[in-house]
Amino acid sequence: MWVYFCGLIASLLIVGISRIKALKKYSNKIKFASVIPFLIISAIRYDVGTDYMYRYVPSYNLIKNGFDVESLEYAFKLLIKFCTMISSNYQMLFIITSFIILIPIFYIMSKKSKCMELSILIFFLGGFFFQSMNILRQYIAIACLLLGYNFIVEKKYVKFLFFYILAISFHTASIVAIVFLFINSKKEIKVPIIILTAIIIFVFKAPIAQVIRSIISMTRFSGYLGTSYDAVDISYFNFIKQLVIYISLAYLFYINKENSRKDKLSVFLLNVQGMAIIFYSLSSIISLFTRVYFFFSIFQIISVPLFITYTNKKNNFYFYIFLVLILYSTFFVNSNVLRNDNEVVPYHSYYNRNI
Repeated sequence: MWVYFCGLIASLLIVGISRIKALKKYSNKIKFASVIPFLIISAIRYDVGTDYMYRYVPSYNLIKNGFDVESLEYAFKLLIKFCTMISSNYQMLFIITSFIILIPIFYIMSKKSKCMELSILIFFLGGFFFQSMNILRQYIAIACLLLGYNFIVEKKYVKFLFFYILAISFHTASIVAIVFLFINSKKEIKVPIIILTAIIIFVFKAPIAQVIRSIISMTRFSGYLGTSYDAVDISYFNFIKQLVIYISLAYLFYINKENSRKDKLSVFLLNVQGMAIIFYSLSSIISLFTRVYFFFSIFQIISVPLFITYTNKKNNFYFYIFLVLILYSTFFVNSNVLRNDNEVVPYHSYYNRNI
């Protein structure tokens, strides 16, 4: 775990350099450079992440030897073929996907975050970085959606659709991001509606499960039915965390409603976090939705720093940051330390793989 913390500290120090007045002209570029420590850790990892050896190494070797892997999306198979043209060593896949995933995420943070340091801490403590080293295809799709979300806010739908289709070509489940088009409005979805919907999902699990399974049976995900992905897989600790984040964002949104409601991005981001609650509630019915909600929760790296700036007093600003760090740190200890979600500990680099 010390490797990860060293990367986090190095990344935060780079952002700190961007605050130097003499370097103000290059501030955004220096902030973007804070991706480098995470990029190195991710690119040279070896057998880090549940799917590293279980999923991606076998798929790489099969495609390298001329076989097809039907369960992989077409774009990802093309990416593997491209990697095999560069090197027969499967490590090339993890190097290239690290760039494809992390560079867009840090680019968006450097451009859109109101507090880059806080965004990085959320990316780390919220487990997003560790997920990115495990579920590669989904995080490539997430990177695509992050690049495209601003086009929704600006109502440039054709440009958004490009990134949306690209995301689907890497991970079919990102089709749910079509929801973005329906929550992009001048009005926020009311908090009681989100909470009531979540309650209904929990209360009427059985009939809702039948409908969802009927729909899934008609898709390529039908193979998941009857497997571990068809089981209940909800962490009530994480659900409470998501709910606390949503209610906190809504509170900050409404105390500054005159300005925040005029900000289309604020409305969109609040609605996105509401959708994270809904889709995570659905994981109480079928575990597949645990993955789906990642498409929405990732936006916390932008929304949380933005909404905290809506506080009127400087003391409140630092108080909210303190609360945010406590919340995410508690989640980090529970998921990445005690449970080792995504199986990213212990860390091994490709160069000490035999030690």
